Amino acid sequence: MKKPSGPLIGVISVIVSVVAAELFLAHFFPYPDPFAGEKRTMKVSYVPSYFPPHFRMKFEIEDGLPGVKKGEVSFSVNNMGFRGDEISDSKPPGEFRIFMVGGSTTECRLVDDSDEPGRGLQNLLNAKFGGTPDIKVYNSGKSGDKSFDHIAMIGHRIVHLEPDLIILLAGINDLIAAANGTDYLHLTEVDSQELDLGSLLKYAATDFQIGRRVFRLVNKFSHQTGQQMFQEISKQTNFRRRSQSRMAKPVSSDPPRTDLVHYRNNLLTIVGMARAHRIPIILMTQATTWNSKVDPEAEKWHWMGLAFDEQTYREDFLDDAMESYNDVVRQVGAQDQVPVLDLARSIPKSLEFFYDDCHFNLKGAQQVASLLSDLIVQRDLIHPPADFKKDAGRGPVTR
Repeated sequence: MKKPSGPLIGVISVIVSVVAAELFLAHFFPYPDPFAGEKRTMKVSYVPSYFPPHFRMKFEIEDGLPGVKKGEVSFSVNNMGFRGDEISDSKPPGEFRIFMVGGSTTECRLVDDSDEPGRGLQNLLNAKFGGTPDIKVYNSGKSGDKSFDHIAMIGHRIVHLEPDLIILLAGINDLIAAANGTDYLHLTEVDSQELDLGSLLKYAATDFQIGRRVFRLVNKFSHQTGQQMFQEISKQTNFRRRSQSRMAKPVSSDPPRTDLVHYRNNLLTIVGMARAHRIPIILMTQATTWNSKVDPEAEKWHWMGLAFDEQTYREDFLDDAMESYNDVVRQVGAQDQVPVLDLARSIPKSLEFFYDDCHFNLKGAQQVASLLSDLIVQRDLIHPPADFKKDAGRGPVTR
């Protein structure tokens, strides 16, 4: 038998080495597919934005990020895609379920699983009530989610899990959506397009761990648009680079566009859904560090200029626009007798509590949990499950 030639042995060795490296990386150091969302040919229309069950990721924190634990931070979700303990479809006797709903401010992805606001709230309430009832807090927050995403999440997933209390924080992503002309009526048709060869090769290569790492390396040194940087989920945080990119952009002389009418309607829809299902609800306003008068260093970590067309907005314009959304929350709370936790007026615009424009660091997450705990106790919103059963059939209950 003829022996394999040197070049053939070399090719086989390379193939075996690549396969071995791919298997090793996939098993021990998996890296998420950067184009996972674009590759899906069919999306769940009822809940368009969610984490898959048991999704896990570790973030490497860059040096100097204000108030965030150094090293690695663990982010994971349970069997339903929420931060928190595992949850069953049928609520066990004696369990009191609280669901936090919102975007990235609620999600708190750079605060470790053990310290995120849902876990902190759960620990505080159980300590105050001595474990009777057994209080569970589930955090369904997800980066980028807007008020219409919250409607879908609450209506199609959360109400079926028998919540005893819902806590909603919506605002900044609705402002971002309005600034970029989002159609709240969802009448804009999505045009289908045929993928070119480059896109097909890019998607095929990133089906593999080696390809994903090559893409990450290339992407690190290439120019990103504002939208790409805003939407990027990176294992290694890069907020210093993001803030530098924002500061290099031209500043608009106009304030950002707002859409308060549709935002108000969506809040009213959420409040109406909760009341129809006899679920108490708490609304929270959106706190930011924009236009801070107490911490001049805060602006150096701002990267959310809102506009994806390579411009940014003045800090006072951003602050005024965000306050107009917060005013809607306050008005809805007053008109519909819904408790409002006014984070925007309770938490200073300081890097003591935030690491950028609006995202809480460790101390900020602890402060949110503490303020929520105090409000829930003050409003007497925790009742043993038996008390809710006694109220069944009596019509809407105001707590």
